[in-house]
Amino acid sequence: MSVRSDDRPGTPSLPGGVPIPSVPDQYARFPQTLKSSRHSSRMVATETYTVEAPNGDVEEIELPEGLADVFTEEGESTTAVVGDLLVQSFAQQAHAVVHHSQGDTPADLESINEKMEELFEERFGIPLDEAMNHSH
Repeated sequence: MSVRSDDRPGTPSLPGGVPIPSVPDQYARFPQTLKSSRHSSRMVATETYTVEAPNGDVEEIELPEGLADVFTEEGESTTAVVGDLLVQSFAQQAHAVVHHSQGDTPADLESINEKMEELFEERFGIPLDEAMNHSH
């Protein structure tokens, strides 16, 4: 997945010009592995992605079937897209906690944010501040 701007200068977007969504900061685990399976419930088809943490905890995330496909590029798996969106969300949330929270930021959170920004750039080939068109 690439990150690029749409018609509005400085607005980060996903393939096809879809704006990058904002995700709530309710995530407490970093993903280790992702797996997917498909099933249908009440005639609404869904896909379940399984996130496994380094400590073995497992969380299943259910998405409408085809949603992850919307964000894939040719030859890219939906699991890679789900991973991309997790990395993107954690990067945005870490940035918000460190740079936009009230009060002093603990040094460990600053270090975590710096590492997350490095991981974001490794995955997407662009610095987070450039992708968000926002720097400090």
